[in-house]
Amino acid sequence: MSTGRLAEPAASFSARRPGRVVWSKTCIPRRISSRFSPVTGATSYRVESAIRLNGAFVRVATVTAGSFTDPAGRVGSWYRVRAVDAHARVSDASTAVEAAPR
Repeated sequence: MSTGRLAEPAASFSARRPGRVVWSKTCIPRRISSRFSPVTGATSYRVESAIRLNGAFVRVATVTAGSFTDPAGRVGSWYRVRAVDAHARVSDASTAVEAAPR
């Protein structure tokens, strides 16, 4: 398992900046498991993925807890997360982390 630190999402729904998101990933062929720490004020998280770091990110899931498994995930894909509050306001994206074998 490798661990990456993601930048703090912008506080688009709070006067205070949400806490740091920590993303750890376990790479198993065709399945990417990840965990990230909760953000104050968030009720859910949008997990996004892209084939390349500067490619188009698409939402692959919306989760309410700080873990996610992408059964279609591929090593080399990039993942990032956005916090969502109870009013459906969405934070800026965290820094993307590559799903890389350890």
